Amino acid sequence: TGSARKATLRLERFALNWLQIDQADAAGATYAGQKLFTAGPDALCSRLGEIDSLAASLQEEGIPCVVSNFAGTSLCNQVLYYGLHQTNDDVLCGFLHVPLLPEQVQGIWSDMPSMELEDQRRGIARVIEGLLRESERRG
Repeated sequence: TGSARKATLRLERFALNWLQIDQADAAGATYAGQKLFTAGPDALCSRLGEIDSLAASLQEEGIPCVVSNFAGTSLCNQVLYYGLHQTNDDVLCGFLHVPLLPEQVQGIWSDMPSMELEDQRRGIARVIEGLLRESERRG
């Protein structure tokens, strides 16, 4: 998903069992704060393996990447929590935020950070390679 907060790729470490969206969506709905799953744990940990090492390896290749401990309380968090909650512990599951593209921030959002598509592609490819290595390691 496009993340307008930083011009870096962000690997998310945790998903919260919480949905809060103060700004109305296209249908006019807002969410004042509620659990995604009533009986679910308050937080779930990403299952992408060693994400700190993965982020560091991308940085060494000149691809801006950080580990984030908070995916927010709206759609990105919801997607991550659902994925973690609905899959077995042996399934690699996580969330990667990508920045906006330069053409997306032209004009009205010109002060927002962005990343070129080719840099995003390289970073995503490296993340996938890291996941394949993690999958092989797990057998």
